[in-house]
Amino acid sequence: IYIIYYTIITFMGLIVIFLGRRASCKYFCMFSAVFIFLGKIRDFLRLPALRLKTTDAKCISCKLCDKNCPMSLPVSDLVKNRDMRDSECILCGNCVSVCRQKCIKFGS
Repeated sequence: IYIIYYTIITFMGLIVIFLGRRASCKYFCMFSAVFIFLGKIRDFLRLPALRLKTTDAKCISCKLCDKNCPMSLPVSDLVKNRDMRDSECILCGNCVSVCRQKCIKFGS
């Protein structure tokens, strides 16, 4: 039974090394596929939902939002493009709380 356990641990370690942080969430998790699919339907039907909004005029490119994103998203690039929608965003709010210029906000 230890052989199976250590095989699984080694396999997961190799996935993290070669595919990056949260690779199992991004590539193997069925919940993420379902949430992405439901998000696409919600956007198509234009249903109200919790979203991140930005005003890039205040952004000073300090990149604190990038460093504090648990999903390792390029939040500062999303702010510059004025489109905060990303299928991997979990709406944790870390970028909202660390932004000194208050250019990222929650909205609907």
